[in-house]
Amino acid sequence: MRSIVAPVVLGVAGFALVAILSLLGVALLTVEASNDAALRRATDLEIAALADSHATGGADETARRIGDRLALQPVEGGGAHYLLQRDGRRLAGDIPRWPALSAERSESGYLLFDGRKVFARATLLGPGLRLLAAREAADPGDLRHGLVSAFALAGGLFLAAASILSFFGIRHLRRRVDRMNSAFEAIEAGAIDRPIPGAASRDELGELARHVARLTARLGALVQVQRNITDIVAHEVRTPLARLNARATRLIEQTQDRELAEAVGQLRGDVRDAGRLLDSLLDIAASEKQQGDETGFVEVDLASLAERMRDLYADTADEQGIMFAATAAAGVAMRGDPMQLTRLLSNLIDNAFKHVPPQGKIELTVEPGPRITVRDNGAGVPEELRERIFEPFVRGESRATAGHGLGLALARSIARRHGLRLACFDAQPGAAFVLEPETAG
Repeated sequence: MRSIVAPVVLGVAGFALVAILSLLGVALLTVEASNDAALRRATDLEIAALADSHATGGADETARRIGDRLALQPVEGGGAHYLLQRDGRRLAGDIPRWPALSAERSESGYLLFDGRKVFARATLLGPGLRLLAAREAADPGDLRHGLVSAFALAGGLFLAAASILSFFGIRHLRRRVDRMNSAFEAIEAGAIDRPIPGAASRDELGELARHVARLTARLGALVQVQRNITDIVAHEVRTPLARLNARATRLIEQTQDRELAEAVGQLRGDVRDAGRLLDSLLDIAASEKQQGDETGFVEVDLASLAERMRDLYADTADEQGIMFAATAAAGVAMRGDPMQLTRLLSNLIDNAFKHVPPQGKIELTVEPGPRITVRDNGAGVPEELRERIFEPFVRGESRATAGHGLGLALARSIARRHGLRLACFDAQPGAAFVLEPETAG
């Protein structure tokens, strides 16, 4: 099962990283726009100041002002540059030639001057008199580096905090979900009265826990009603069947009429058959009732159990001319109810004896895992029936086969109580019934 912790934490970290990078991009663009606006304002102020000088002192005054400004250029850069022309002749300034900017339309734009990027604006001061003022664009490298460093530090701390908080938050959430899943697994195994953790919480998980608690309480009540009815049926039906069987036995012993005795004998057989059917149904109900209940479980040596099965069926195999073999690896054991495990294997072996041909072969093997296999070389089970034969009253062959089709249903019910999976496979020829832990691959 994949955990949700890692994907959620990675998702939060990825989202935080994208957000930090987006904010850094916005900050850099904002700084760039702010620098551009400041550069434009400074250039416009230069143009306005020199225009005032021209208005008060003419072109000569403007040329002197330009000379003064050029003499006071800052050493660290970011200085101003000028060009004052009359009819194409330079009057003042350090820009050697007029750029592709129209003075008549007061155009502005970025230019390269002496290998440096400058922002320039052109204007027309009078007939034939043009003025170009430019400002060096400050190198934003230091500012960018500072922003990147600040964002890297703050973003790293934010990213770490977001990842840690999301990790602990999701881990807490997962613990709550794991506790609920454990309760659900116990309920699925038969412990319907298992309390659902987290029902007191006022969030969505608490609401889910309360819904499940109400549902399991309802199911528990229905199961208890079913159990009560089963107990009543068992008592009320077994008693008259026992009486009917006893009366039929006395009638057979007392009558001298052979035909009547045979008819009563058939009736007695039907009564016993009905009793066995009832016992099987009650056994299945009892086994289902015990799902999740390990009362009576002990350490069972499966190798010894296999030997007992071999001894138990040796005479039956000899009488029917069938080869029955049981092999088990040493030291294979599991916790379980010894009587129920014996019943489980007996049902599987009985089923094999019913379907194996004369001179056939049945094998019981116990391997580490544990893995228990009952294999025969009979006709096998059609693929479409390999799952349905574990349902009550379903049989693998015709209805002429003895039994009610409850043996395999009881076997699977006992297997589930012991945490085992029972499945049927093609043995080529015959069928193989395999028991192994439900957690096995």
